[in-house]
Amino acid sequence: MQLENTAAIVTGAASGLGAATAHALAGRKVQVFGFDLPSAIEQAAEIDASPTWGST
Repeated sequence: MQLENTAAIVTGAASGLGAATAHALAGRKVQVFGFDLPSAIEQAAEIDASPTWGST
């Protein structure tokens, strides 16, 4: 499916499936508009700032 040069609105984009969807679409050159609740955005920012984020 051709997605390049399109736009998408992603709800729940701060974490979980919403974040994964937003990242996947952005990787395919889609202009992404991500939305989430303020509390979820704050929590996601704390996780992203953590030095252990993404480690197993």
